[in-house]
Order: sequence, then C-alpha cells, then structure tokens
Amino acid sequence: MVLPRPIQKVGDNGVPELEFPLESCFGDCDKDSDCKPGLYCFTRDPNEPDVPGCTGSAEEAGGYDVCFERPANYVFKAGNEGIDNRGNPYLLGACEGDCDNNSECAEGLVCFQRTGFEPVPYCEGVGREAGVDICIYPTPEVRTPYLRSYLTLIIAHVIPRLSCLAHNVSIQISLFITFGITNDFSTN
Repeated sequence: MVLPRPIQKVGDNGVPELEFPLESCFGDCDKDSDCKPGLYCFTRDPNEPDVPGCTGSAEEAGGYDVCFERPANYVFKAGNEGIDNRGNPYLLGACEGDCDNNSECAEGLVCFQRTGFEPVPYCEGVGREAGVDICIYPTPEVRTPYLRSYLTLIIAHVIPRLSCLAHNVSIQISLFITFGITNDFSTN
C-alpha cells in the first residue's frame, strides 16, 4: 500500500523521461501506462474531488491528472472487451468496468449494467464516465431470476408434501389419543 502523499506535478507527456513511469500522486499522466505498475491514471477536471490516497485538493493541483493506487472497491474503468487500459488481455475484477457481459468479468462476478452514474452495489464512487458497466459480486437484485425459480420450485413441490406430512401426523396423533394406536398400528 502506498501511503498518502501530496499531489505533485513532476512531468508531462513523458518528459522528463527519468520521472516516467510516475509514482503515486505524481502527475501529469494521460494514461495508465504513464504510471508505475499497479497504479492508475486518475483523470479529472479542476473542480473534481480529491484523488484517493493523495493529499491536497484538486484545485491546488491545477486539475492535472495524477497516478494513484485505486482502492479495491473503488469504481474504475480498467478496460473494455477483455483488454485492460494498457492493452493486455484482462478479466475485470470487482468494481471494475467497462464490461458488456459476464464473460468479461473475473470468475464469480457479473456485469452490472448502467445507463448513467447509478450507484454500484458494494463499490465506492460512481466512476468518471456515464454508462460504464461494472463487474460486481452478485447481489440479491441480480440473483432475482434464480431466486424466483427456486421459490417457485419450493412452492410447487415441497410445501404440498409438507402439508401431506402434517396431515398424516395429525391422523397419527388422533389415532393414538383415541385408540392408543401407534404408527406401527399395534395396540396397547
């Protein structure tokens, strides 16, 4: 984990060359490959909120883009169509986008479709671009079709059998109380 540090502009467009790739909270980056491995380019406007893990306001930094260590549950566009922002094959992790279907997400995740800046279950932030679809762990809302099928199965098959069982138990108890007959149909 990178400790919070002040936002600093140390270069731009790969100059000076010895500063690139940039460290956490250093700018000005234009793409993720401008940053050291494991860091991402946080692109922003001058009036945007602070950069996660960095100190100093966006206003103080003049709005330039800086490299940052993205928190694990922070909504972030890390790639598209199975390719990361650096051009490598990549399955999107939790809270990462832009996915178009579940097959672009890592195992156990599903693609949460959005049209704007809707909140993403279990993730922080809403991202920088409207409509970026995000990979998430399935939530009850996402699982609803499966849950509905499961409940239908229970209602159709299990409850009638329980009702029949309860009816049989009721008869057994009545027979025992009235005639002393047990379930093996012997008498006392």
